[in-house]
Amino acid sequence: MTEMLDQLNDPVGWLVLAGAALQACACLFTNQLILRSMLFAGSVHYVAYYTVAAQTPLWPAILGTSAIALGNAIGFIRVLKARHRQQRREVLMPPTGPDAQEHEKCGDGGDILCRIEETERSSIHVGRSVPTSDPDPHYVLTGAGPAR
Repeated sequence: MTEMLDQLNDPVGWLVLAGAALQACACLFTNQLILRSMLFAGSVHYVAYYTVAAQTPLWPAILGTSAIALGNAIGFIRVLKARHRQQRREVLMPPTGPDAQEHEKCGDGGDILCRIEETERSSIHVGRSVPTSDPDPHYVLTGAGPAR
């Protein structure tokens, strides 16, 4: 127990705790930019720890964590590009009707759960049942013919 407390008093040990806390907190967010930013910051803390923790840097851990951070950075850039494309589309063709209300609710597209709900909403039947002898009911989608 005292050995653990001694390690917590070491400032180098706080790098690992900060990195773990950042990455754990990142999991609480659904906004992709915040999530990826916090994961990247946690990876930076881990790389710093792997560099100074031992007498020689822990190269396999540094390279592995750097690869994860690079993948995260690429994902971050892809989210930014997708948001930029979405904003350009909205300038050219702003949403109207029920989609405009959904767009206002979801914002700029960073909240993945909102986008999933929007996708599910658009793929769920409108609710008009089509008479059929099939026990599996058919529904009419807006602007479409019979569908299951």
